[in-house]
Amino acid sequence: MKRINIFVCAFALAIFAIASVTSVAQTVNSKTEKRILNLASPQESAAQTDDDDKLDESVNKFGTAVGSAYQCTAEADRDKLVGEARQAYTRIGQLFGTDRAFYFAVHFGNAAQAPFDKAKCPELLKKLRESVLMRRGAVK
Repeated sequence: MKRINIFVCAFALAIFAIASVTSVAQTVNSKTEKRILNLASPQESAAQTDDDDKLDESVNKFGTAVGSAYQCTAEADRDKLVGEARQAYTRIGQLFGTDRAFYFAVHFGNAAQAPFDKAKCPELLKKLRESVLMRRGAVK
């Protein structure tokens, strides 16, 4: 019984020590973040956030457009489109980071399955052919 009590006390002490260290680390990180954030002016920070939001929205729209184009593409040509989408995914990851590439892929997958007005296909495919991230002439 005495061993169990010692074990319980040791376990509780270990948990307390871990919690204390974690708390101190979080406080230090919080203070460090505040110092870093104070280095940038509020205007710069707002402009950066706004630019990031615009880029995120563009990547999401592009993923949706490519996913919709998947529905517009003939069965025989879909593999080629998927290959181009993979290359676009890779380029987005290299240029803008893996989070944005992931969002592109999510929007592609959703749009490839969502209801879509097929009357918009010719215009959509034309825009994708002109896209920097898709090879010209790859989407038919």
